[in-house]
Amino acid sequence: MGTVGSGIFVLPYLFYHSNFIFSVFFLVILGMVTGVLNNFYAHIVTSTKGDHQLAGYFRIYLGKKFSNLATLNLILLSFGAIAAYLKLFTSFIGVLFPSLSPVVISAIYLIILFISYRLYFHPANILDYVIPIFMLIIPVVVFIVSFFSGAPTNSFYLVSPKFSFFGATIYALSGFTIIPEVQEILLKDKKNSHSLSLAVALGMMLVVLSYFLFSYGVIVISNGGVSIDSVTGLSHSLPLLAKIISTFGAVIVMRASFGFLLVLRELFFRDLRLPVFTANYLPLAFPLVALTLGSVSLISLISLTGNITIFVSALLICLIRLRLPTTFWTQFWVMSVMISLFLGLVINTIS
Repeated sequence: MGTVGSGIFVLPYLFYHSNFIFSVFFLVILGMVTGVLNNFYAHIVTSTKGDHQLAGYFRIYLGKKFSNLATLNLILLSFGAIAAYLKLFTSFIGVLFPSLSPVVISAIYLIILFISYRLYFHPANILDYVIPIFMLIIPVVVFIVSFFSGAPTNSFYLVSPKFSFFGATIYALSGFTIIPEVQEILLKDKKNSHSLSLAVALGMMLVVLSYFLFSYGVIVISNGGVSIDSVTGLSHSLPLLAKIISTFGAVIVMRASFGFLLVLRELFFRDLRLPVFTANYLPLAFPLVALTLGSVSLISLISLTGNITIFVSALLICLIRLRLPTTFWTQFWVMSVMISLFLGLVINTIS
């Protein structure tokens, strides 16, 4: 369930304006494509000695030029994601404490993130076990509450189908950056690769189900007033539910921000081999620079990140998978993933 992050909060808005049934159909399709891609990366992780991030695997299998491209891509992905998390955190805290200004909330975000990141160097992180439970409960609760809020709106079938949801959906589904960390938890010696593959497959099914339940519930409860961050629109219909989701949402995006800082630290230390001090503290520059993107919309940030950086990462993962022993079906799925993501990128760009 580590895949579930900020993307879940923007999907209801995009699905609402893109024809819900049409969007959910492609949510399932993209879930399958992303699940196969995650399985490719899991196979790469379990087939390679040592602990690496994406750039490290690309350097091993594809050479330095591809590694440099992957490094730049991961840095852009991390920057875009952290900037999106900052905007969502501002929305969530704004629902909980309307009197606080965005500037004050941004300062709170930075302080909490910096302290959490610094303390992680020693104690274990309990949130890794608590957040997945909440991410299963919240969509179910929202879905159940929606049955007491009236019938679905006409947007479920009357709105003209659009592909504007593609970039954000791919972003929301992508979880390959955490696979090395999952591998460290499940496999101490990398011998039992089936455990990681099974965890990836089950995790993707839960993610798709969670996104469906949450999006459906938010759209029905908001009754035509769906907001980009979900909670602002909910606060007009069910203020208490909006505050509960905002509380969990603030924790979730904070943990997601924290996770990207850890990925960056691993990238700088293990793959780029920067000094320990530099690798530890350079990631803190990312949320600081993200403050400069205040005029960029949340949808633009997530869609751009999903369209470009996820596509490049997926392409390189597929190329690596072809370097390992393959079967006919492996090659078939590699080509299917690459073609699907490329067509989605083109359609979303021109639509």
